[in-house]
Amino acid sequence: RLLRYLAAALEQAAPGTGINAQHQLQSGPQHVHQLALRTLLHDCGAWPGIILLFLDDAHLLCEPDALDMLRRLLADAPPNLRMVIASRHELPLDLSAFRLAGRLQLVDAAHLALTPEEIRRLAENSPAGTLSDPVLERLHRRTEGWAAGVRLFLLAARDDRVRRGPQFPTSIHRVSLRAEGV
Repeated sequence: RLLRYLAAALEQAAPGTGINAQHQLQSGPQHVHQLALRTLLHDCGAWPGIILLFLDDAHLLCEPDALDMLRRLLADAPPNLRMVIASRHELPLDLSAFRLAGRLQLVDAAHLALTPEEIRRLAENSPAGTLSDPVLERLHRRTEGWAAGVRLFLLAARDDRVRRGPQFPTSIHRVSLRAEGV
């Protein structure tokens, strides 16, 4: 299924890059997947411009065949095919060769975490306003700089100001968000 989705997405982004692979995949047998991937990569390489492919929720790829397909896609991608692969955890792929060749930019949770100064600037530009140092420190520690957690706090602080006037909440409680059925 992964290859079918990739072919359809690439066909939408760059017409002509996925249609041949889609036709090959409709013929059925498993061995056709290797040919379809080669065709897809060839057609992407023939596209005159840059193609940017986003693969989100890659952590859901748990079938060995899907991971192998992704491994081959990364290894054999033409120079004009750029990929962004988002995952909640590191994938079971050996990416060291890509790192050594300068073909991989890893962006993990530490790169995405907001610093206390960034949180301060966000708060100052939000209805929550200026945060005291103790609240700022506690917010950073409790959210670990997670942007969505900071945003939720600032939204709650805005609502608190609307309900109770200019008083800022003094306690921060841990909130657990859980996706069901993912």
